[in-house]
Amino acid sequence: MKHSTFYLKGYSKLLIKYILYDLKILSYILLILVAVFFYIGLLLRSEADKILEEYGGLKEIKMTTAIEPSYNGIPQKDLQILLKIFNEYKIENIKEIWLNFQPLTTVGVQCPEDAPAYDRKIEGREFTKEELTDGDEVIILNLEDYKCYFSDYRIGDFISLGNEDFQLIGVSYTAEQSVIPFNCVFNNNLSNSFICGHLVLKTKFPVKKREIVKEYDRQTGIEQSDRPFVINPVFWRVIEDIFNKIRDYVISIILIIVFCSFAVFQTCHILYHKNLKHQPAFQYTGGSKDFLKLIIGGELFTIITVSIILSRILLWGEMLWGK
Repeated sequence: MKHSTFYLKGYSKLLIKYILYDLKILSYILLILVAVFFYIGLLLRSEADKILEEYGGLKEIKMTTAIEPSYNGIPQKDLQILLKIFNEYKIENIKEIWLNFQPLTTVGVQCPEDAPAYDRKIEGREFTKEELTDGDEVIILNLEDYKCYFSDYRIGDFISLGNEDFQLIGVSYTAEQSVIPFNCVFNNNLSNSFICGHLVLKTKFPVKKREIVKEYDRQTGIEQSDRPFVINPVFWRVIEDIFNKIRDYVISIILIIVFCSFAVFQTCHILYHKNLKHQPAFQYTGGSKDFLKLIIGGELFTIITVSIILSRILLWGEMLWGK
């Protein structure tokens, strides 16, 4: 133990001497590494910030859960059970939902508590409070769905969706989805008329996946293999979106890393041969080439560590300056 402590102290003293002796060369590699780490960090942070902003921030992400079907889709009855269980965590809003009412596959919903969509340019009218509360069978089509499937119909006509008739009360020129009242989901008259292909909701309290699955199994009595859905934290979707965003920069990042690795390798080569010729310092280490390699490894480890710290400080400073 004493021998190891003595060895480490001796190694540390020699490492400091070599760093001071090689400071000029190490400074060049330090500048390169700081620039590389700063660029990559700035790129990743800017793309991550964009994605986080789209999802409403970290706090929003923690309270948001995605539910995907295990196979074809989540039947209405199972969707009702899930929503009632999730409501124990106080559902604040439905962020995304795709209801498959053939021939439409991505019908959205509007909740009674949702603010009126004033920016939705519409021919016809919006939902009334009573329609939203009662879950009446009325629909506002987006322009694409209207042109593809129901261009022969007029406002006020009934159109067939799934096994049911919905009254067409409006056509939106700007909406991305056709929408129905959210409470239609709980309308038992629509039994077997639709399935849910995707659902993302936000709750007031963090969701406990195990408790939801356990309660669902208790109410339905089905086995895990028969569950028609999978619950995924939105966090992994965020990571996937960030990865997809930075894929466009992969080639440039790889080229930079290759250049940086080449510079580090060349630095090792230069330092090794330079210090072999530096007789006083080399002889002080006992003339061991292996020990010299260990010293050079320590120098590079120190420089890489310092460059990461400096790049983080620069990123932090850039963030504060941006504010």
